Amino acid sequence: MLEKVFKGSKLYYGWLLALLVLIGVGVLAYINQLVNGLQLTGMSQDVNWGLYIAQFTFFVGVAASGVMVAIPLYLHDYKEYGPVIIFGEFMAVAAVLVALLNVVVDVGYPARLFNVILYPTPHSILFWDMVVLSSYLLVNIIIGWTSIAAERKGTKPAHWVHVLAIIAIPLAISIHTVTAFIYCGNVGRPFWASAIVACRFLASAFAAGPALLLLISFIMGKFTDYKISDKAVDTIAKTVAYAILANVFFFLLEVFTAFYGNSPHHTEPLAYILFGVHGHNQLVPFMWAAAVLIVIGIVILLVKKWRQTRELLIVALLCIFLGCWMDKGINFVLAGFVPNSFGEIIDYVPHPNEIMVIAGTFAIGAFVLTLREGIAQPAAVAFSEATREAAETQKAAEMEEAVEAAKAEKAAREAEEARIAAEEEARRKAEEEAAKAAEEAAE
Repeated sequence: MLEKVFKGSKLYYGWLLALLVLIGVGVLAYINQLVNGLQLTGMSQDVNWGLYIAQFTFFVGVAASGVMVAIPLYLHDYKEYGPVIIFGEFMAVAAVLVALLNVVVDVGYPARLFNVILYPTPHSILFWDMVVLSSYLLVNIIIGWTSIAAERKGTKPAHWVHVLAIIAIPLAISIHTVTAFIYCGNVGRPFWASAIVACRFLASAFAAGPALLLLISFIMGKFTDYKISDKAVDTIAKTVAYAILANVFFFLLEVFTAFYGNSPHHTEPLAYILFGVHGHNQLVPFMWAAAVLIVIGIVILLVKKWRQTRELLIVALLCIFLGCWMDKGINFVLAGFVPNSFGEIIDYVPHPNEIMVIAGTFAIGAFVLTLREGIAQPAAVAFSEATREAAETQKAAEMEEAVEAAKAEKAAREAEEARIAAEEEARRKAEEEAAKAAEEAAE
């Protein structure tokens, strides 16, 4: 299957080359950070989680979103999601990889990561986050790779793959739930100390992830023979709409609770991202840009005619994805450090080196996803065509069965009518003979 990686158009090779260049820039920036330390970031003792952990948080959600197409397919046999499930598995792998890479670059000295394994601490949420993330990554790699191999052989995946896919569903939910527990367990950070952080995380994940999945499917459909049915597109788009509405609702609950209670510890972080506090307003543009983008996306997705127009749908999906990224990939993490332990506001400004490292991690995820889509595409197309052929065959069989049933019903009705007519005729003749016999007897 790996030979498929080296087959493609000039555009395909150009895209891979661009990603390799970006990866190279990211690697050089990371080497620079290793040499000079984390001082080449905007982090400090007051803001010790910056864009690295923010991207980790966001892409864990993107990875978890694969469950939104897995549940209907594996638990409810919704075959419309068949062609898109392979891409969902691969997107989950790429997203988990990006998330883990941002953890690696955040810890400074990478060897520290082995301490989680060498000195396990089950009472720590970080330990369980490592367990569920690594498990989810391994499960998706096995499912995706085995499914491709089976499709190329023209066979169905083994039954154990189906079982593993069902196991991946609670794993997908758990990876983002445990990530949320890392935040809401920090009682000293009022902005994070909320019981609905996990709900907010899952809602935004189930909006941003499927939105990205549809966008990838559209790109694949433009440059390859891959097709996804309009019914599947519309169903996923409605899922995105419902999820983002839930996310907005959860955020408004936080706003009401903070400002109605008027506790400074709760209102200050929200005021910081919504309006700015004491001249500190660097996150305000991101907050309101996210709000505008999300509102645009919701309006388009809720109007059926607009949602079913491909160009407007693409705009809506881009707005939802970027809005969720600004909300969770920037604002949520950084606002949690406002104010610090001394009641001061310390602004966080990412260093250019830090941004280049993040760009490199994004490029690695995109590179892996591109290679995997290149491997999977023929199988996905075959699976899609097989699904359509099976549907057409089933439809033809159902029509033929309906025709035969109609013929049988007509024959039965005609037989019944003939029987009734025969009985009527027999009764009529009997009455005539009886009347004739009575008349003869009377004479």
